[in-house]
Amino acid sequence: MTFAPAAAREAGIPEAQFFTASACGLMGYSQYDQLIKRGLVPLRDASCLTNLDTPLDWVPGMPHMRFRDMPAFCRTTDPDDVMVAVTLEQMRSAAGSSAIILNTLYELEKDVIDALAASFPPIYTVGPLAQLLASSSSAPCTEDSTGLGAIDISIWEEDTRCLSWLDGKKSVVYVNFGSVAVMTSSQTREFALGLAACGFPFLWVKRPDVVDNNAGEDVAHLSDAFNDAVAEGNGLVVPWCAQAAVLRHAAVGLFVTHCGWNSLLEATAAGLPVLGWPVFAEQTTNCRQVCQVWGNGAELPDQVESAAVARMVREMMEGELGREKREKAAEWKTKAEAATGKDGSSWRNVERLLQDVLLATTK
Repeated sequence: MTFAPAAAREAGIPEAQFFTASACGLMGYSQYDQLIKRGLVPLRDASCLTNLDTPLDWVPGMPHMRFRDMPAFCRTTDPDDVMVAVTLEQMRSAAGSSAIILNTLYELEKDVIDALAASFPPIYTVGPLAQLLASSSSAPCTEDSTGLGAIDISIWEEDTRCLSWLDGKKSVVYVNFGSVAVMTSSQTREFALGLAACGFPFLWVKRPDVVDNNAGEDVAHLSDAFNDAVAEGNGLVVPWCAQAAVLRHAAVGLFVTHCGWNSLLEATAAGLPVLGWPVFAEQTTNCRQVCQVWGNGAELPDQVESAAVARMVREMMEGELGREKREKAAEWKTKAEAATGKDGSSWRNVERLLQDVLLATTK
């Protein structure tokens, strides 16, 4: 929709661009032109992928960034890479828009949002959007309901039995890598072995297509230990679930996630710490912010191994690291509630967006 700003001006109607990514993700994408100018993109050859720790201390609002933390489409050796070209065009379009709407809360990404203001039109943070809509709705947001029953954009059928399974559990590890990301058979097996060895009950949302190359690997082939955990009721595998309700369930103590933005917002609203394993796009950027800035999570190694999965899960569930992350997660939950409540920052930004942009008379 890069033509939208010009089309809106020609038609004389208000226009704003809604980015579903985080503010830090938008900042990462906006730096693609700098990556090219500084000779970092395209990569010289595939060997450069083995050393991604080049510091990028010049990124506005995010001086702790490394090349590996930038939205991952830039990891290319192709000077004509399609995704890089599309990103550059999208950023030019965004810069020419009347307003940018972000599904985030200002308090969470203040430094980045302030830095974005130098290059973009007025930015309106209205998130977490689902929480904001629930706050403005008469329908209560309960443990087993999002409060937004009429809004369901899931592309997979939800398996509701996991909620009743959670009712009888404590300290459950919830694992979900989103609706798009895929894993190799080896990665799937390492996660299965790690979950079986971590010592905590687990709920794993494992899509039918999550294993790449059409391997179609079944739970029965993952490991005997994993099978035993599931058979004994200490583990449950479902193809999809009502994630917001699961994250708010009192039994869930940790979210192992790909760090997709919707998932992180839902974890923030629920006050849950996260253990990140980013896969692609701006998930890498989000994960870096989780670990370095927001403080509500930690990261698994890129090359996932079962021992690391089990160790990190235990540390997050019962160690000092987990205690620190839970405290920060609780703080962000409180701030998200305040931002989306009446007169909170996101609430006020919706009113400002309406008055300043959407209801304004185009001249």
